[in-house]
Amino acid sequence: MYVNDVSAGKSMAFHRVAPIHPRNDNDRTLPHERGAVQYSTHRMQLLIQRIWDTNPECVIGSLYVDGAVEAFTLELPLSFEGCSNVHNKTCIPAGQYTVERLFSPHFNRMMPHIVPVPDRDNIMIHFGNTAKDTDGCLLLGKTRISDRMIGESVIAFEELESKLDSAWANHEEITIEIRNVAFVTTQPSE
Repeated sequence: MYVNDVSAGKSMAFHRVAPIHPRNDNDRTLPHERGAVQYSTHRMQLLIQRIWDTNPECVIGSLYVDGAVEAFTLELPLSFEGCSNVHNKTCIPAGQYTVERLFSPHFNRMMPHIVPVPDRDNIMIHFGNTAKDTDGCLLLGKTRISDRMIGESVIAFEELESKLDSAWANHEEITIEIRNVAFVTTQPSE
């Protein structure tokens, strides 16, 4: 579990401690009444299902937050010249990651980052509409315009960021699972 220190731009790991029991039979105060810090045990779970891999520029998927559909996603393609996990050329590998709030020099603000990604850094979740808007990050959109473009990206990002901010304020751990699912090769209806 992580606590995000926004002022320092860092995340600090902490470990759960055993419950604090009454000091004696007459002491019936609860741990938080004695000054013990209580952390949430809830974990926000994000899921990316990569679905549309119909062109060499990008792969489009769906983002779920705690099981509910949140937005479309757009990432760089799964492979480049036969290789996967190529910096600035492909999406990150499918797998389980953590989402942390870290400072982004590119955006000059705190942004959600996916960590740890093997052989990659600065993988963020942010707004953008096409593969030209990402160097390997995860883009969000409310609409899927074509097999190469998502729309209403800023709205989708702001909605997710609000949910992430609430989870971080409640000291919740945020995890993200990325899956490559059976790919659809048809064009979206227009």
